[in-house]
Amino acid sequence: TIDLDLSIQVGDGSEARDISDSSTPSVASGLVNLVNLAHLGTTPLDKPGGEEDRPSPIGDLILPEWLEDHAATRAKDSSLFSKYASTFKNPVLTEEQEATHTSRRRFPSNFKPSSAKADANLTPIAVNVHNQTLSVETMGGSEHPNQVKGFLYTTCGAPCDHGRGFGVVEGTNYSGGLRNLEARRKALAEKAQMSRLELLRAVKESQDLHPGRSHIPGNEVGVCKLREMTIEREQQLVALTWECAMRRGAALSQALGVCVTSYLACVSEENRAKEHAAKWREHGFLVCFEGMLSAAGKELHMIEDASVGIEMCRDCEVVIEAAGGAGAAGAEAMNLVKVSESEWIDSLGVTTREEGGVTKVCVHVYLEKGTYDTMVPEELKGGVAVKFYPVLFQMGVDIKQWGSNLVKGGGRGSNLPGKGAASVPNYDEEGGGAVDSDLLTSLNHEAFQKLNKYAHKVNNMGYATSADASIPIHASLGALWDYVSMGAKKIKHGVLDLGGQAAQAMGGGSVVYCKSGKDRTGMGVTLREATHLKGFGRDAVALDAAVLRRFGTRLAVCRKNIGKWSYAFNALQAKFMPAMLKPPPDVLAALFDVEKVET
Repeated sequence: TIDLDLSIQVGDGSEARDISDSSTPSVASGLVNLVNLAHLGTTPLDKPGGEEDRPSPIGDLILPEWLEDHAATRAKDSSLFSKYASTFKNPVLTEEQEATHTSRRRFPSNFKPSSAKADANLTPIAVNVHNQTLSVETMGGSEHPNQVKGFLYTTCGAPCDHGRGFGVVEGTNYSGGLRNLEARRKALAEKAQMSRLELLRAVKESQDLHPGRSHIPGNEVGVCKLREMTIEREQQLVALTWECAMRRGAALSQALGVCVTSYLACVSEENRAKEHAAKWREHGFLVCFEGMLSAAGKELHMIEDASVGIEMCRDCEVVIEAAGGAGAAGAEAMNLVKVSESEWIDSLGVTTREEGGVTKVCVHVYLEKGTYDTMVPEELKGGVAVKFYPVLFQMGVDIKQWGSNLVKGGGRGSNLPGKGAASVPNYDEEGGGAVDSDLLTSLNHEAFQKLNKYAHKVNNMGYATSADASIPIHASLGALWDYVSMGAKKIKHGVLDLGGQAAQAMGGGSVVYCKSGKDRTGMGVTLREATHLKGFGRDAVALDAAVLRRFGTRLAVCRKNIGKWSYAFNALQAKFMPAMLKPPPDVLAALFDVEKVET
């Protein structure tokens, strides 16, 4: 897991400012602008620097008492950043902390257990991140052509702000995750703008009727009520803007850490790196996120956070350099974070720059010189910055999603539980709610269009013959398009399977995640491992997946997170799981085990 330094560069990039510094930053370097959140209001709180405000005939639209309360909220949130800056820069464990079981860790380190996902002091760190590899040896010593391909997946919990929760945002009537909140913010900005214009017209009409009067008296009820509504909308807009900025910072930090982890893992795989390094340098590093959250209840809000955080990684890049080498000349200005828990990574740093009005983030990874010399391909040396190209495919994996798919699909048959159904009971969801399958359809269409564009860039091999296509489908993505184009009628696991396979074939990284990154994720990644074995002549996917779930590493991941050698499914829940995603019966949680899930 990558813990990112919180020192940032502002202005022309000639000097760095530590975010923990006590001096007051300019508005231009504030969080709202740093996370590329567009300014939609007229208040000076979150405007880019340099914009001047002229006196308005409708007066200030932020009341002093409200501003005082909101300032206290921002001060409290900002103190978290100071804490991150002071505690994350030296994540060296004490003897007592080293003796603490990983499931009880509540301090900065290179691993954050799923049981700590709601700890606000650890919010920037991605949840339960692992690189999953599978090595295959053929009997008799003969080599198989697929042996050089290898299997590599990154697994994690959803990159979202569990610490802030998903309740009603203070000072507003809105709740949920980023995708929803940002849509609400845009609509609220339009309403606020309309209110301001209506108020200006009302004030002008009043002044025209009473030219000698310099104020609006209280008996002009219509104008006064209009101003109250305008103030309320303006204040809600400010509060919602801050909430979105905080959530963006958390989601980006986690998603970017996962992207860097996936990239380093792929660079360290010699055959993959040699084959695709030039492609990464020219077109960016493709990272395919495969989400297994359901589009209902709090998991819907997690998707809303994760989708925005993952998309933000498109404005990020990574540079691999040698510790102490020529490229480390400006390292002191970055105030690097030492990575004491790694044999190969010496330190990490982060810089930012403005490009076309957008903040670009660059992660600098300093490797031990021996590792750098032997592991990093020549195409990636010399300070080469590789951009991230993230895509997100999402498919619900719980009984609510299954029921929604069944209704929208208009049938039963192969969608019945245990007979190819695409969903699993929602064993760890907090709260219910209607399923938003339209969101999944939108996300999968967006992901496909991005993946299709990348495929045409890196391997222009012609078009698929799919009849129902509004875009030129790459020849290698025809089967994936057939799944995606089904939309909400029948969302199947094949969306994730084929999306990940396509990314792997293009030399990209693959990330599978659910809420905590251990149970559904464990089922998903072992299914992909078992499918990988088909390339070696085996045709026993269900059996191989069961063996990997029982005797592979995923049970150890469960114990690492919650202290128990079992998955968080019980026998009743397992009845609703599709055969390919069922764990062996002897590693299920007890039916009434209230501690089976850390939440």
